[in-house]
Amino acid sequence: MVSAMLLRIHQSGHLGRLDAPAAAQVKEGIRVYKEIIRQHIPDAVPFYPLGMPDVTNAMKPIALGTRSPKRSFIAVWRIDGDAEVRVPEARRAEILYPKDLGIVIHSSGDECILIFPRPRMGCILSSSTMPAPAGD
Repeated sequence: MVSAMLLRIHQSGHLGRLDAPAAAQVKEGIRVYKEIIRQHIPDAVPFYPLGMPDVTNAMKPIALGTRSPKRSFIAVWRIDGDAEVRVPEARRAEILYPKDLGIVIHSSGDECILIFPRPRMGCILSSSTMPAPAGD
């Protein structure tokens, strides 16, 4: 659900079979999309802060961002690689969703460092101060 939230929500699977905590995550994700992300989509342009993703390499994290004039969002995934993921262009970013899975964020210069507690996790970062890098 994390990547779809940057553009258009697509839900799949048997939502009616989710346990209460998982259903609450879906409900919160839809709320975040409707109340925060959706308004920025018409003016947003995509960017790849870690370069183009290589979906054949599960040891390498993946990041996809959208940048609008007022706010930027970056979806970041740790697949099977290191717990620590460094994301450039994410100065003063915060975790927008999900906030309750133990993902830790630290700022360091012009990047942020995410620490994922286990493999196969993702989150969305948000910032009003992620300027376009020089040359964009």
